Amino acid sequence: MEWSYENLGREGRKWIRNYVPAFVAEKYGENEFFMCYGSPFDLLKGEVLPNQPTAYYEDILSPIKKYEMLVVAGNSRFVVETKYGKIVCPGVLGHYRRDEKPSFAVVDTRNLDVYFEEVEFRRSEVEERVKAEKLPEEFVNFLYRGKF
Repeated sequence: MEWSYENLGREGRKWIRNYVPAFVAEKYGENEFFMCYGSPFDLLKGEVLPNQPTAYYEDILSPIKKYEMLVVAGNSRFVVETKYGKIVCPGVLGHYRRDEKPSFAVVDTRNLDVYFEEVEFRRSEVEERVKAEKLPEEFVNFLYRGKF
C-alpha cells in the first residue's frame, strides 16, 4: 500500500479518487450489465460468494433487477442463473485457486451465454519481473496468498 501510495503521487491518487468509477453500468443492445469489484451494495469490501443457494443470489439481484447480468470479481469462476438474471464471476488471472486454472469470462451480450477461457499464467515469471523492477516483496507474496 505504501509503495503504491508513494508511486501514484498526488495527481495519481486524485485521479483514482475522482475519476475511476466503483462500478460500471452498461447497456449492450437490449441487455443491461452491472459490473463491480465486490457486492453491488458494498463495492469494495463486499463479496459475492460461489456455491450458494439460488435464493442467496436472488437476494443480491432483486434490488437491481433492471440489469440482466451482474458481473463481479472473485477468485473462483462461476455463473448462476436466477429469476432476475445471471451473476457471473470470471475468475482471475493472478491469484487463482489451486484447483482451477487462470481464466476470464466471455459473454455473448446478445443472448447472455457465458463461457470461460483458460489461459497460461506462470507465477514464477511474474515473480521474477516484480523482483527485476525492484517492487516490494509484498507483491510477490500477494501472488501466492492473495493478500498482503
